[in-house]
Amino acid sequence: MYTLQYIIYQYTILLPFVKTIFLYIFASGGYATSTSATSLIAKNILLKLGVKKSGIIVEDRSFDTAQNALYTAMICKKNKFKRIILVTSAYHMQRAMFLFKKAFKKTGTGIIPYPTDYKSNYSYNFYSFMPGLGSLTISGEAIHEYLGIIYYKFINKYDY
Repeated sequence: MYTLQYIIYQYTILLPFVKTIFLYIFASGGYATSTSATSLIAKNILLKLGVKKSGIIVEDRSFDTAQNALYTAMICKKNKFKRIILVTSAYHMQRAMFLFKKAFKKTGTGIIPYPTDYKSNYSYNFYSFMPGLGSLTISGEAIHEYLGIIYYKFINKYDY
């Protein structure tokens, strides 16, 4: 939920553009890590922020980033969308862009990356160099992303 909060924060920055320039905003993600689809949680928050229901497209079938890219590409192709802005955590953007570019290859839709939730803290002290749970969490996220990139590049689970 921590990442979702930062992504929603970034949506609020994009909100004036969504209301005036863009026609739709995707709320995407299925039930991979919770009992509620992340897309439905995001949709409810976006509605509370003033985005019209008709301006939100929900993709709630995906269980991973590859499926999310595939299902989103299908929606974009069907609706003949020219461009999307991909909003996700900065640490996840490289893998997400790889999979979205692969899924969107035949759609004619451009993808603009908009990373958020940067993992940086420039305040260092003695304890910064000691092992800690926070560092282990961030390292685990990084390892997950790099293994995911390797997996999708070499195993090619989804052949779009």
